Amino acid sequence: MKGADEAYEMSYSAQAARQRRDRNRRASWARRMATDQRVEAKRGGGTRSAPITDRIRAIPIANRTAGVRDRGLAAGAPAW
Repeated sequence: MKGADEAYEMSYSAQAARQRRDRNRRASWARRMATDQRVEAKRGGGTRSAPITDRIRAIPIANRTAGVRDRGLAAGAPAW
């Protein structure tokens, strides 16, 4: 029965190695996610503090054509 015991020990050893690899992979993934979150928080800090209207005004507009707003007419307002 010695052969069966050796096979069990090998499979147990392989299982332990697989568990170590899985733990290391998960820990690596968690570190990477934490780093990404720190970078995003640092990068997004300035944009979150600015008012939304300032951010909208900062969007460049190309090939702007004369529209209702340019003629001084608000949408739905009478034109007198």
